Amino acid sequence: MTECSRERLVRNLFARRWTRFGFMGGVSTFSYFLFGWFLVGVLGLPVFMGNAAAYLLAFGISYMGQSRWTFHARGFHKSMLPRYALAQAVGLALNSCFIWLLGHIGLSYIMSMPVAALLVAFVTYLLCKYFVFPGAAQKKK
Repeated sequence: MTECSRERLVRNLFARRWTRFGFMGGVSTFSYFLFGWFLVGVLGLPVFMGNAAAYLLAFGISYMGQSRWTFHARGFHKSMLPRYALAQAVGLALNSCFIWLLGHIGLSYIMSMPVAALLVAFVTYLLCKYFVFPGAAQKKK
C-alpha cells in the first residue's frame, strides 16, 4: 500500500462519524487509565478520590471530543452537557444490565464485557446522534 493510499484510507475512515465516535471513546478510556494511574499511582491520592477525578477528567475529554470533532456540534453546552451526562448514565446502566443478562445465560464476565461494550457503544452513539447533538446529526454524516 502506498503512502498516498494509506492517507486516503485513514481520511475516508475518519470521515465517518461512527469511526470518530469509536476513536474518541478509545481516547477517553485511555485518558481515564492514564489519569487514574497518575493520580493514584504517582501522586498517591486515595483510590476513590483519584478514580473519581480521573473519570471526570476523561468525561470532559470525551464530551469535548464527541461534541466538537465527532458531531461538529455548535450548540449551547448548558443544554448539551447535561444530555451527554444522561446518555453516559444510560450507557452505564445498560452495560450493567447486559453484563447481568449475559452472565445469567451462562457467559463469563470476561466474555460478556466486549459484547456489552459493543451494544452500549451502539446505543450511546444513537443517543448522542439523536438526543444529545440532534442538530449536528442532520448537518454532517
